[in-house]
Amino acid sequence: MNCKIIALIFLLLFIFACTSAQNENPYFAEFNSFKDENFSFKYPSWGLHEPTSEKLLSISSGGAIIEVLLVEGNAEQLFKAMHDSFKSNKEVELLLADESKLFFTYKGKFQENTFKNSVQLIRCNKGNYSLNAICVEEVCDEVETIFTEFFNSVECTGFEEPEKQLIEFKVKDFSFSHPDWIELPDKKENELKKLIFGECLILLSSNESNPEIIFDSTLNALKTEPELNLIESDKQNYELEFIAPLNSVDYKIKSKLLYCNDKTYNLAVLCLKNAEKNSVDFAFNSLESMHCDKEYIFEEPEKPKNNLISFLQEDYSMNYPEWNPVSNYSIQTVLGVSNNSCTLIVNKFEATKKDLMNYLDVYIKENKFDLIEKKENEFIYLFEFDKTNLISSNKLIYCNYNTYVSTLVCPEELNQDFAELKNEVFDSVKCAKEYIPSEVYLPQEQEIPEEPPQNEEPIPFEDSIVKTNIGEQYNLNLRAIVDFINSNEFFVFVLNDFSKANFVIEDTPENETINLRITFENGKIILLEDSSFSNADVSLFIPFNAVMNIIENIENINFGNFLQFASSIRTEPQEAKTIVIQKVLEYLKTH
Repeated sequence: MNCKIIALIFLLLFIFACTSAQNENPYFAEFNSFKDENFSFKYPSWGLHEPTSEKLLSISSGGAIIEVLLVEGNAEQLFKAMHDSFKSNKEVELLLADESKLFFTYKGKFQENTFKNSVQLIRCNKGNYSLNAICVEEVCDEVETIFTEFFNSVECTGFEEPEKQLIEFKVKDFSFSHPDWIELPDKKENELKKLIFGECLILLSSNESNPEIIFDSTLNALKTEPELNLIESDKQNYELEFIAPLNSVDYKIKSKLLYCNDKTYNLAVLCLKNAEKNSVDFAFNSLESMHCDKEYIFEEPEKPKNNLISFLQEDYSMNYPEWNPVSNYSIQTVLGVSNNSCTLIVNKFEATKKDLMNYLDVYIKENKFDLIEKKENEFIYLFEFDKTNLISSNKLIYCNYNTYVSTLVCPEELNQDFAELKNEVFDSVKCAKEYIPSEVYLPQEQEIPEEPPQNEEPIPFEDSIVKTNIGEQYNLNLRAIVDFINSNEFFVFVLNDFSKANFVIEDTPENETINLRITFENGKIILLEDSSFSNADVSLFIPFNAVMNIIENIENINFGNFLQFASSIRTEPQEAKTIVIQKVLEYLKTH
C-alpha cells in the first residue's frame, strides 16, 4: 500500500521537466474551492491537469505542484509506513514529521533539481486522501504562503461511522454478521472476508486444522512473546483478547474460533489501541454473531501413507515418497520433493565421502548449528530458518566416484512423525557395486619431449602460449586469459597434475565443436593451439556457455565460480574429474 502511494508521489516530479514560467509572477493566483461529500479545500488557479480515478486534483506553475490523491487503507498506518520509508531512504532528507497531523516534509533530488515535498494524510468518512505540495528548491520561498493556505483550508465534513446496518455472510452452515465497511481486495487464499473502516479491521479466515491446537499454540505464543500482552482467554469458547504491535503500532485484538463445515473459522477484529471505545465495541460485536447451523466435531484425519517410488541414476538407487517436485534445484541436486511440511533432497558431489564429511563438519561448526548425532554414514543437526527450528537428517554413500547425500528436512515438532519414513528412505539407499575412494585416475607419466634439432631456433615462450584464432572468432583476448590463469595460485594448484589436456568446447553459437590442445608445466599453460593430443592425460568436454561464464567472471574468480564450472564438464577418463574436485577441497582446507 505505501509503495503504491510513494510511487505516485515520485511520478509527480515528471511535471518539472516541462513546466515553464507562465508570466512575470507565475505563482500569483486567486483561490478556487473544491468540495465533495467528504471534505473541502482551497487551491490556487494554476494550470490544471486532467484528473484520474486516483487523482482528484493536479495543478502546477513554474516548478510548483499541488496534487490531491485518493488512497486506500488506514491513514495512520499509511503515515507510519511512508514516514519509515523516507526515513530509511538515503536519497531523501526528512525535514519534518508531525504524527498528530499526519504531516511530513522531506527533501530530495530529481534529475538536476532539488525539491521539497510536503505531504498530509486526511481521513474523512470512508475516504482517505493524500495532499501533496511540491516545489523546486529555488521557488519554495515564493510559494510557501500559498502552500500554507492550501493545507490550512482543508476541512473534513466529519468522520462518522456508517449506519449500524449489519450484513450477514454465510458459507454452507457457517455465518456471521458484519458492518457495511470497505472490503479490501488483497485477501490471501484462506481469507474469506477483509473489511476496514477508520481504525478497525475485521478478518475472517478458515483452515482444516484442529481448533484446540490453534487456540493452544496462539495462547502459548501470547504467554511467551514479550511484545504480546494477553488480556483475556476463554478456552471453552476459543476466545482470546490481547495487545500486539503491527508495524510498530499497538493494536487491541480479539479473536474467536468456531469449528463448522469440517473447517475451523477464525474471526479476528483489530482496532488501534487508543481507538474510540464505541467504535471498538461495535467492531467486536461481530464475534458474538458467529454461528454454525449444526454441530460439527473435529476428528483427527488419518495420516496419509507415503507411497514410495524408485529413483535410479547410474549405479545409485533409492526409494522416495511420491511428493511434489521441488522447483529450486542447486547444480548438485539430482532429486528434490516436498509435502509442504518436509523436504527430501538428494545432492551429488564429486568428492570422497570422507572429504565431504570433513567439509560438512566445518560447515556445521562455522554456522553454529546444533549437531545432534553423527555416524559413519549419517549425521543429524538442528538449525533455525525464518524463526522455525528445523531438523536436517543426512545419509552419505560413495558410488560411481561420487558421494550422494540424501537429506530430509522437517520442522522440529514434526521430525518424530516422519522418523519411520526417514528410516525407510535411508535404508533403501544402495550402490550397485563397491567403489573404493582411492580408486582414482592417475595421470600418465609425462613424456620427455625430443630435443629440437640444434640447427633450429627455439620458439620464443611468448609465441608458444597462443596458437589459435579462436580468440578472434569470439572476440576474446586469449593471451590475457592465459596470463591470468598462469598467475593464479588456485588454478596452478588444481592443474599441476596434468601435462597434456584436450579441451573440447561444445554447443557453440555456430553449432560446431572446437578442439584445443593445452600443455601444462607445473600447472602453467605453455601451449594453446587448435587440434588435439592422441595421448592426452585428460580430455575435458565443456559447454560453450560455461566457458563464456568463467571468462566473463575472470577478474572476480572464486571457489564458487570454479566449482560450478567444474561441475558442468565431463571428462575422459571419467575418474579424472574426481581428482580435480578432491584438489579443490584440499585447496579449500589449506587456504
